[in-house]
Amino acid sequence: MKKIGYTLAAVILFVLCSGTKALSQVGTPPSGSGTQVSPFLIDSLDNLLWLQDYFYRYSGGDYSKYYKQISDINASATSGWNSGQGFYPIGFSSAIFTGTYDGNGHTIDSLCINRPSQGNVGFFGDYSGTVKNLRLTNINITGSTPVGGLVGYCASGTITNCSTTGKIGSGAQYLGGLVGEAINSAIDSCFSTVSFNSTGGSFIGGFVGYSQETAISNCYSTGNIGGSSGGFELGGFAGGNEGGSGGHLTNCYSTGNVIDSSTSQNVGGFVGKNFSGGNIHKCYSTGNVQGYSYVGGFVGWNLPSCLIENSYSRGNAVSNGGTYVGGLVGFNDSPNGFIDTCYSTGNASGGTGFVGGLVGFNGGFVDSCFWDTLTSGLSSSAAGTGKSTAQMKTQSTFTSSGWDATVWNMDGATNDGYPYLAWQNSGGTPLPVEVASLSAVALNTSVGLKWTTATEVNNGGWEVERKAELGVVSDDWVKAGFVKGAGTSISPRQYSFSDPNLAAGTYAYRLKQIDRSGSFKYSSEVTVAVGTAPRVFTLSQNYPNPFNPTTTIEFTIPADGRVVLKVYDIVGREVATLLDEDMKAGVFQRAVFDATRLSSGIYFARLESGGKHLLKKMMLMK
Repeated sequence: MKKIGYTLAAVILFVLCSGTKALSQVGTPPSGSGTQVSPFLIDSLDNLLWLQDYFYRYSGGDYSKYYKQISDINASATSGWNSGQGFYPIGFSSAIFTGTYDGNGHTIDSLCINRPSQGNVGFFGDYSGTVKNLRLTNINITGSTPVGGLVGYCASGTITNCSTTGKIGSGAQYLGGLVGEAINSAIDSCFSTVSFNSTGGSFIGGFVGYSQETAISNCYSTGNIGGSSGGFELGGFAGGNEGGSGGHLTNCYSTGNVIDSSTSQNVGGFVGKNFSGGNIHKCYSTGNVQGYSYVGGFVGWNLPSCLIENSYSRGNAVSNGGTYVGGLVGFNDSPNGFIDTCYSTGNASGGTGFVGGLVGFNGGFVDSCFWDTLTSGLSSSAAGTGKSTAQMKTQSTFTSSGWDATVWNMDGATNDGYPYLAWQNSGGTPLPVEVASLSAVALNTSVGLKWTTATEVNNGGWEVERKAELGVVSDDWVKAGFVKGAGTSISPRQYSFSDPNLAAGTYAYRLKQIDRSGSFKYSSEVTVAVGTAPRVFTLSQNYPNPFNPTTTIEFTIPADGRVVLKVYDIVGREVATLLDEDMKAGVFQRAVFDATRLSSGIYFARLESGGKHLLKKMMLMK
């Protein structure tokens, strides 16, 4: 049981154990008052330093404040904080974070925490609040127990629309890509691509290390778990899932491999151990699994009074010479381990006993479940019905066994022709494509957009939409262009788009991501100011360069006055006068050079104004 209270001893202990950076530098207080109407506006790394410090300076302080992030934040400098220990997690046992943090679609990049002997480690350490719309990218976090990319220990908290990418180092137990340990909480529409090694600990999951009485829905993980030190409860999505009043995993999936070459036990492509009333509904895994005993393509060990239903696994399950290996579940416990309406297609092999195409050992109930006898390499199983690949790709195989057509789809193409869950190809797909970052930069009269994705499923592409920020309503968005998507990918992808020739002003941009079924969703918005030029004398490199036959030349002038822009060939002969007129300062000016009648070669643009001149070399290639 965690004890809530704030004592002077806790502050002293923090000072002694964490170095001096956080307390010797208090950061920059954000604007706002911390209320729901006027939240603290987190705009910089110094604001985060203030927030970190806020929890340790003010005894009797109010930890239920409201925070809203309004900019992307580069946190790479945290690697040098606190004598190399990095960022101190927000909230600890005597000062639990109970407030609301709205990331507002923004990122915190390269957050570093290096505290191998400290527990409750993550961006939030000890947490019972609400966090939403926050992206943590390129994290580098090490702690003891528990450790999570976003939250170390989450009790009665809510997490919505958040994500993590990067790596997590060592830890004794309860390690998760998003959350280390979650108890009596709610997590929805989140993902993690964090990968890490097993170090002989327990409850290690690509998304959550240990979930107890927690409802997790519409979430996924793609990170790999590897190691050679043994361990317990390793899962592509969750190390352990425990029930009680909650413990439901719904509409979730994992794609990462879980590979331990030593004596690990309870290893699953989705969950390592499902126990004490844990329920798994409409989920799947595709990663390969390797462990010693209790190894399953989907769940390693399904304990009594636990339910797995309407789920499937596509990965292989391999034992390092132990027992209880199954394509779906390694060990389905007695008396009441339930597996209903599920299937597997992966190979189950390597065990010295109790190896089955669907289930290695069955002491419970298995109903309306199938495995592919050809792809698994096994004609026997402790439970379930074996079918050929052709039968597994025939709809009547499943409808005749009472499979719900509103839950399952088959179209002969998706999922290699095997049944797939209806939410996988509908608007209910959990975050099939998620923008990890979006930025806009003005370059003279053009805007360059860059964005990244962590993973993609059926991504057709992106419509780039723009509107002028002049108080217009949202339906005044216009399409600026289209960028083709990567389809399906489990690796980060980078995209860019250039929007040229804009008039001076402030613009907003957003991405309309369209999947291959026609469904779409919008990203958060970014704004950028265009065309306000410094009052300096500059001549930019022409673009494109080399060119054929036209190119654009941009420049600025320090004061209103006469401007002459001419083009000369390599021997100094004038070949064109582009401008000879009075012009205004404070705006980006441009001229187009048409070299249709000229031969390939080197040319020079010469800008003259106020008694000064500038020169740029250009190359015409026909």
